[in-house]
Amino acid sequence: MMKFSSRLKRAFVNCDCLIVIPTIVLCIIGVLMVYSASSTNLAYSNASTTSYFKRQVIFDFVGLLIMFGILVLRENGLKKLGTNLLKFITIFLLIYVLFFTAPVNGARAWISLGIVSVQPSEVCKFMMVLWLSRELNKRHRSKKIGNKFYLSSVIVTLLVIGMLIIFEPDFGGFCINFSIVLVLFAVSFLCSGKKGKVNNILFFVFSSLIVMMGLFLLKADSVVSWMKENIHSYAIQRFIGYQDPFGHVATSGKQLVNSYVAISNGGIFGLGIGNGIQKRGYLPESYTDFVLSVTAEELGFIGVLVILIALATLIIRIIVIGAKENELYYRLICYGTATLFFTQSFLNIGAVCGLVPITGVTLPFVSYGGSSVWILSACLGFVLMISAKQKDRRRQKDLEVM
Repeated sequence: MMKFSSRLKRAFVNCDCLIVIPTIVLCIIGVLMVYSASSTNLAYSNASTTSYFKRQVIFDFVGLLIMFGILVLRENGLKKLGTNLLKFITIFLLIYVLFFTAPVNGARAWISLGIVSVQPSEVCKFMMVLWLSRELNKRHRSKKIGNKFYLSSVIVTLLVIGMLIIFEPDFGGFCINFSIVLVLFAVSFLCSGKKGKVNNILFFVFSSLIVMMGLFLLKADSVVSWMKENIHSYAIQRFIGYQDPFGHVATSGKQLVNSYVAISNGGIFGLGIGNGIQKRGYLPESYTDFVLSVTAEELGFIGVLVILIALATLIIRIIVIGAKENELYYRLICYGTATLFFTQSFLNIGAVCGLVPITGVTLPFVSYGGSSVWILSACLGFVLMISAKQKDRRRQKDLEVM
């Protein structure tokens, strides 16, 4: 007990405020906006207006417990979680959701557990960061990074996971997991001393730009025309609505058009919490995918700016922690987590603004949902642990110098 309490005290002393404070800010804004966005429609249906609010408070509280719980784990607790067992559990969940669940909004992507629905593609993000970081570090240490059998076995596993996610279909989840894989593979190959750290950061920026350029190309008329002629599905209708929302304002373009209206209504300072109009039956998914639109309408540009600053602070701080880390395994976890936060934020914000197709991706810690909050919290917990280790090492060096 004494050992645990001392470890707990040390963990909180080493806690990185540039990770914790932005996370709490996002959670507070998320709870307020989930309540505001959901309460009106719940009142129309004679349901409790605070039901989603209470659930989101519980989700955030559990998420913070997960984050700080991982922080106080021992170092070997971190490495044990990045095992093949996590990979097999993820693949099982992806297969189960594909064949044994009913479609929701055109996709088989959720496993209902009563108060919360688990999304296997969310678990996959967590698995991808830990498992792939562990595998790449293990092969790097044994100098088998170029081994053909190793590369083929890992690539086959990644292809299987990718195909399962696409078949759901979950385009947003696929983009996020693909980005994580791309960055982790590149970092593992480019890593070579101090020069490697610079290359890692440059590649993170470059690969992010490539992903954004690819998504912008989907706006091309030729691509959408081909989709109209050859593919008919709920997912493709989202792309068509993204390409010409005002031409499909009554169908696939409805969400995006109403999002534009909400953003326009908000102006600089917003209409005030609870005074939004578009959430009242006009904007579907107002407390999940499009919670940022409601935020823009009620809190204005200032409220959106606070969210963007908090997300940017998180991402930049995670990259800095990774750049300072000498051990490849920890560095990969940091860069994988930064990629997860960046890509997920970009897909959500871009969809709300019409920059990228609507993919159903949530805004980190702001949108309603349990599995997303818990997965993101777990990833931040590992980053906090790595940051705490770095502080311990610096403190030890200072003592040696004295």
